[in-house]
Amino acid sequence: TTLGLVITIIFLDWLEKMAKYFNWTSLKNSGVYVGREGIMHWAMQMMAWIIILTLVKVIICVVMWLTSAPLAYIGAILFLPLQSNIRFELLFVMIFFPGVLNIIYFWITDSYLKAGGHQEGCHEGD
Repeated sequence: TTLGLVITIIFLDWLEKMAKYFNWTSLKNSGVYVGREGIMHWAMQMMAWIIILTLVKVIICVVMWLTSAPLAYIGAILFLPLQSNIRFELLFVMIFFPGVLNIIYFWITDSYLKAGGHQEGCHEGD
């Protein structure tokens, strides 16, 4: 999750720079879906997000495959104290760690993707 978040932020930064350089209006203002072309902006941003997520998943898969032996060794050391109680280990591995890390991941990506206060007309009236 941590490496994936870093790669995602890097790709989003590259996308933002490319959108400004090539003047891709649908991708220049992330999180802004106003006006007649709002649905088109949303669709283009969603497509870009899906492509970025797919690329990140492929990169993470390759990295995990290439480093599987060291990762298994580190994992065995880290979870050695939990191996006496398999249910406690499963609680941490399947619920606690993924839940906490996903909350952090989505919080950071949402704050990066949503429209900023400097973008006029992007927020509903209070």
